[in-house]
Amino acid sequence: MPRMRGRSVVVGARNGHLVARPLSGRGQLLAPDPGLSGAACAEVDPELFFPEPGDWRSSHLAKGICAVCPVKDLCLAGALERNEHFGIFGGLSPKERDELRRSGARKGAAA
Repeated sequence: MPRMRGRSVVVGARNGHLVARPLSGRGQLLAPDPGLSGAACAEVDPELFFPEPGDWRSSHLAKGICAVCPVKDLCLAGALERNEHFGIFGGLSPKERDELRRSGARKGAAA
């Protein structure tokens, strides 16, 4: 049974990597991404990767799990491609992913 968490529905909590998908414009649907088998987060409560604002402890723990993940780069690339606005993906927060996008755009424009 899906659990409501704020404006999200958590599904498939412990099998596979998490992908956030829009839920009728009212939050995110978190579900495993079968393309990323072996993800370090597969056995961790997915709510850890979607900390509440100001929850530095959960963010730090999630980023620590990402740091040792064998598919961290694929996870980050997928989050950038999908333009994820929430959660820790590939070890980066939404703000950090935005900064990465902006710095990449600046480098591309300068080349």
